[in-house]
Amino acid sequence: MTEGTQTPLDYVVQFGVVAGSSLHSESDTGDTRAVLFGVEGTGASGEPGEVDNDAEVFGALGIIGRPLQPATVKGRSAHAEVVCLRTADGLVPISTRDLRLRMQGDGPNEGTVAFIGYGGGFHSISPVDQNPDNGSIHVVYCPYDYDSDGVAQKAHAVTLDPSSGNESVTIVHAEGQSVLMQNDGSIQLQSPDGQSYIKIENGAITLSSTQVILNGGMVSVGNPVTPPAVPLLPGPASPPCPRLFVSPTA
Repeated sequence: MTEGTQTPLDYVVQFGVVAGSSLHSESDTGDTRAVLFGVEGTGASGEPGEVDNDAEVFGALGIIGRPLQPATVKGRSAHAEVVCLRTADGLVPISTRDLRLRMQGDGPNEGTVAFIGYGGGFHSISPVDQNPDNGSIHVVYCPYDYDSDGVAQKAHAVTLDPSSGNESVTIVHAEGQSVLMQNDGSIQLQSPDGQSYIKIENGAITLSSTQVILNGGMVSVGNPVTPPAVPLLPGPASPPCPRLFVSPTA
C-alpha cells in the first residue's frame, strides 16, 4: 500500500496514544466509575493531534486499568497505544497496548496467560507440561529492588502447583524464608537457609534448629492438667527450673 493511502477502514478504525485517564463521575447521570481515556490521535472532527478527553473504554470483561501517562524512558518515548472505533461522538477505545507492561526474564512462555502490572509484577497461569488437560500452574510474582538496568534483584513469590506428584502451595519471601504446603499433607515454615524449620503433619510436629528457645511464663511438656504437671526437679544432669513443668505421663 502506498504511504498515505487511505482505505474505507481508516474512517472507522483509528490508532492513538493515551495522553491521560480519569474515572466517570457525573452526578446527574450517576457515578459509574468507568475508566475514560484521553486519546491523542484524530478525533471525531478529523483534526490531527486532537485529544478526546472522555473516550469510554471497552475491553475484556472484568479487567480494568488506567495506563501511566506518556513518558521518556532511557531516551525513548513510552506510552500506551490504543485502537479506537470512530463514532459521531468521538473515539471509542477497544484495544490497548503498552510496552512498559512486561514480564521479567524471557516470559511469557508458550501457553502462558498473564496479568501484568507496571512495576514488573504479574500473575501468570501456565498449563502443566504444556498440556491444558493437566491443569494450570499459578504464579504471583512481586519483584523489587531494581538495578540500573531495570532488573529486579529481589522478589516475593506465591506458587500454586497442581502437577502430579508435586501438588503444593509455596510462599517465598524475597529474603528466603518460606511457607511450604506439600502433597503429603504437611505444612512447613522454614528459615532462609532451610536449616531451621517447623513441620506440622498428621500426628506429629517437628521442630528443628541449632538453637531452640522456649520463652514464656510457664512451659509445660505433656498434659499440664491431668495429672498436674510439676516443676523440673534437680537431678544429676539438670538444675531445678521454676518455669519448666513436666507431666509424669509425658
